[in-house]
Amino acid sequence: MTAAFVTMAPAPAGWRFRQPSVIPGFGLTLGFSLAYLTLIILIPLSGLVWRSAALGWTEFWAIATDRRTVNALEISFGTAFVAAAVNVVFGTLV
Repeated sequence: MTAAFVTMAPAPAGWRFRQPSVIPGFGLTLGFSLAYLTLIILIPLSGLVWRSAALGWTEFWAIATDRRTVNALEISFGTAFVAAAVNVVFGTLV
């Protein structure tokens, strides 16, 4: 029995068509998504961290335990809990 060796020729060094992607426009939409993420979330979040880093622990704790801050957090987490409960109910039904 003899073994046949198959050699693969290298691809020509010319211009070739790129294989079409499963998701057309993925690079463009990923770029828009990252730009939106940067503008809407990361810039304000970095400003918040920068501002809070300039405060001392006592000033930070005084702001964090202020009545307005606690009320805002209660409203935010309360509405998030209600939304999650509604999603559990409708997700179970579907």
